[in-house]
Amino acid sequence: MWQTTYRNHTSAEQPGVLSLRAGSGSQAVDGIIETPPMNGFLAEAESLERMAREGAAHWIGAIPQESIDIMMTLEALPRSARSGAAERVA
Repeated sequence: MWQTTYRNHTSAEQPGVLSLRAGSGSQAVDGIIETPPMNGFLAEAESLERMAREGAAHWIGAIPQESIDIMMTLEALPRSARSGAAERVA
């Protein structure tokens, strides 16, 4: 299970926090990942600029497969909401 308050634009007043629960039941492990305050669009633009100047290894944005995974998840959400059942994402 993932829970997040992460916003694309974080600040000292609204930091990006990702709460993670890995596993289930008594075997579940909780963790928290905090991100520094930043403007998400600016961070991605700066990464794109570094990639253009220094090569693909400097890109920190989503890789193509992650982008596909995100879209498949977004497509599954309304199906799940309509059916009331969990949707499997390939």
